[in-house]
Amino acid sequence: MPDVRWETREENRLAAERREPNGGPWGPDTCKQGFVWREANRSDHVCVYPSSRSRAWVNSANAAFGLQDPSAPLRIGGTSAYEEYYAPEDLVTWRVSGAFSRNSKVTFSTYGYRNGGWQLETGYTVDTDANGRIANNGYIHTFRCNLESSRRAKAFLVAADHANGQVSNPGQVTDPWCIPIR
Repeated sequence: MPDVRWETREENRLAAERREPNGGPWGPDTCKQGFVWREANRSDHVCVYPSSRSRAWVNSANAAFGLQDPSAPLRIGGTSAYEEYYAPEDLVTWRVSGAFSRNSKVTFSTYGYRNGGWQLETGYTVDTDANGRIANNGYIHTFRCNLESSRRAKAFLVAADHANGQVSNPGQVTDPWCIPIR
């Protein structure tokens, strides 16, 4: 990761040299021949080689896996998660409130203790609306469990905002060792 940080700083330093001096079809952010926007997030118009943009996309998509401690309280925008239980069907629903990037996507993953070690389970990608709220009234996942006999350990919920690359921890939810109902 230190190499990526160094390369990113270097790309930022060279940004002005890689733009067309007189602009172009994309306005003042038009890149010179052979360069493209990095697009680590929507507003990232630093001109880089295409391979660097590909790396930025992969890094952003896998942001949650780079957390040193997903249990850290990294809440952003007042995000929070809680569960609702519905009997007798034994349905458990995760509901998230708070603001994310507008008209984008957020991927939620769980980080819990499974099989003798801490593991991140990638999970559920949902859309956000024009206000940055989770579509479907904040409900991101429903699963069916036998609440009497299923494992009811807690797991940290990790949210990765696709538009700006921010990763946050909205809270804890039941570790989903149940049957998903999507």
